Amino acid sequence: MSGGAGDGNGDGNGAESGAERRVRIVVEYCEPCGFEATYQELASAVRDEYPDIEIESRLGGTGAFEIEINGQLVFSKLENGGFPYEKDGPEPQRLHRQVLQRQRVGAAAETPTGWTCRDECKYECMWLTVRLYQQGGHRVPQFHGKWPFSRFLFFQEPASAFASFLNGLASLVMLLRYRAAVPPAAPTYPTCVAFAWVSLNAWFWSTVFHTRDTALTEKLDYFCASAVVLHSVYLCCVRTLGLQRPALISIFRAFLLLFLAGHISYLSLVRFDYGYNLVANAAAGMLTVAWWLRWCLRQGRRLPHVWKCAAAVLLLQALALLELLDFPPLLWVLDAHALWHIGTIPLNVLFYSFLMDDSLYLLKANSDLFKVD
Repeated sequence: MSGGAGDGNGDGNGAESGAERRVRIVVEYCEPCGFEATYQELASAVRDEYPDIEIESRLGGTGAFEIEINGQLVFSKLENGGFPYEKDGPEPQRLHRQVLQRQRVGAAAETPTGWTCRDECKYECMWLTVRLYQQGGHRVPQFHGKWPFSRFLFFQEPASAFASFLNGLASLVMLLRYRAAVPPAAPTYPTCVAFAWVSLNAWFWSTVFHTRDTALTEKLDYFCASAVVLHSVYLCCVRTLGLQRPALISIFRAFLLLFLAGHISYLSLVRFDYGYNLVANAAAGMLTVAWWLRWCLRQGRRLPHVWKCAAAVLLLQALALLELLDFPPLLWVLDAHALWHIGTIPLNVLFYSFLMDDSLYLLKANSDLFKVD
């Protein structure tokens, strides 16, 4: 559940007021590359319009043209491959006038939509770089490993955020329907209700993460998604093995909880490894799919409702392939990840429908067994 570019975790010094905060710009450039003239042009424009701003330079490595404002890197030619303005445009310093105006208010100041000056600077620089790439006929790159997205109000990735919200809403509606239709005496009732709450929590944090990508919201999104994946394995185990083997399911539950704790601890305290997280969740997901499908094939003739489970897990696995496409967002809003989230909405409804039918079947089977006894 990866986010788009343009995020920022900037925090200003609360002891300094916006009016008193002095702006200092440092430009690091490559002298043998002939970038000194570019620096002088930028410095002259800044000094002419903002005499009280301190701007200085230092020599950098080959190809460097890096700009820092109050110690914060706001543009890197080494990373973005171009200069921070269009030389042939009618206002070549337009972007940096905006940056400096915002910086003078204070790095901690927020726009009405909740974005700080530092966030706005990164966002503006990102889109200027995108335009330069497009004008040069080049493929638009990812920024810090993420595609650029057009924000809507305070939503950083509008399509993914809205789709996550709809998934959460679908889960909530189906949870309410499940609790209304299935008595608590059903054998799988506690496990199914717990699965619904874990899923609701994950979709909530997915919505938050796609609304505002920060280090904290990213971790909460990833960790809660892992909890859903592992709870899916647990739900499958309870339904296929645990009803007759309660001791086995207790051991398996303890193992999954320990694994989740270790997974979160490693990513939090040792290294936030995207590759490891992907492999761990994919392995658990593949295990769940294979386990459910094997059970569905064996129970298909006896339980007519298992087709819902088989269809849901197969289609979910097929939709996961969208993550491999990883194409630039359509209209800078709709990417493969958003399409995956949109596709899971009806599958959520289908799988909860299976859980409802199956719980009622088990309740009736237990009731018939008691009557025979």
